[in-house]
Amino acid sequence: MELADILAASLETSNYNLTKVELMKWVEEDMHDTLRHALLDDEFEPGLQVHAQVSFGAVFKNGPHYDTVKNVRPDFLIVDKGRYPLAFIDLLGACHDPALDRLKAAVAKKADIAFICIPSGAKPAEIRQLLREAGVLARIEAPVRQARAA
Repeated sequence: MELADILAASLETSNYNLTKVELMKWVEEDMHDTLRHALLDDEFEPGLQVHAQVSFGAVFKNGPHYDTVKNVRPDFLIVDKGRYPLAFIDLLGACHDPALDRLKAAVAKKADIAFICIPSGAKPAEIRQLLREAGVLARIEAPVRQARAA
């Protein structure tokens, strides 16, 4: 019997239930919508996506201290149209942990992916500016408006 089959059988016969929790708090949902709005502007290449709570283990296959960082989750991940990571985003809020941010930033730097902390309540224009300052948009900005105008 495979391990997955053993675990499935154990879950079927156990006397406890798994409890669902909300994926994002309202402030994170608001930022998710704002990020999407900021990236879906006509001036950017189509196909950019924002994902919430993606673990480093889903983004990286290996690397220094992989087992230590694989379960660390930035608030958001921006990916290009090929689904490759461009930036990790953390929301500066009440649950913000500067020590954990330093770890996330170090991992992101090692992988050549931007790590940006965005203040809660930031507007799309502010977010685009932070992304530009971090160099995230330099390789994905496209002259979409010029092409549409022609």
